[in-house]
Amino acid sequence: MGRYLAFDLYFPRETSLTNLLRPLFQSDFMQPMSVGGHVIPKHRKRRHGLAAHYFLAGYALEHFAVRCNSMLRWQPGGLILDAPDPSPEYDYLVDIVNRIRRRNNEYATRSIYEFEDPSADLTFILHPPLGLDTLQHLDNWQSDTTSASFIIYPSVSVAIHPDENHPIPWTNAYRCSMTSPRHLMEVFVNLYSNFHSQSYINLCFLSHASIWLANGDDLNGLVTEDKADANLAQLKTLIRDIIESSEAQPEVSMLTEGRIFHIEHERIRATFSDILTD
Repeated sequence: MGRYLAFDLYFPRETSLTNLLRPLFQSDFMQPMSVGGHVIPKHRKRRHGLAAHYFLAGYALEHFAVRCNSMLRWQPGGLILDAPDPSPEYDYLVDIVNRIRRRNNEYATRSIYEFEDPSADLTFILHPPLGLDTLQHLDNWQSDTTSASFIIYPSVSVAIHPDENHPIPWTNAYRCSMTSPRHLMEVFVNLYSNFHSQSYINLCFLSHASIWLANGDDLNGLVTEDKADANLAQLKTLIRDIIESSEAQPEVSMLTEGRIFHIEHERIRATFSDILTD
């Protein structure tokens, strides 16, 4: 997975997903733009003739489609497309399903709702975020199984050093520019979730971007050290809000991978030390 910063949270399985993720869906810092979920067939070794069940919502699921094709390799079976039919949003989700069926692995494909500013080295999404109704639909979908997994792709309100030459909507920042190396094409933050049988729910905030680092290399140097601290503080507030939404105290751990994140591991850990349990 290359370089990344990750926070793993483990909650009891009976925790309400709607209550757990309500802080994210009401956040000004991260705004959910897409959700891609799947349930893998129980007979994993008998792939022929079997299909996964998918839940799709939102406006930028290209990364999810590639992940399905390169890692999951399950054809769509049961589908929930969380958008009005007919609508442009529904047509977009149908296109994502067709990409999965065709095994289209074009990584550097931009969503029709995603716009690029190469001078700032990022893309952004100009569309209202997903609402609490989508969260409720997602909760209803996963409650019928013991093995659902999903990824939420949010836009991020990135703190940057003021620059009059880049008057773009930083509140909708989605990922680094398509002109960047492949590991920077990842969305700024992914929220992975897995439901492990009757035991626990795992939420994982994963980021390949260096907007959290004092010496990061994203966004052409616009994220200075004080702004990196501000981004970390916002992320910590969101994670704390999620923790406090659960009656049970979760296990919380942090992991860094890659030299650029290892160098600042202790700085980041110090920021989150009061909510980590490992």
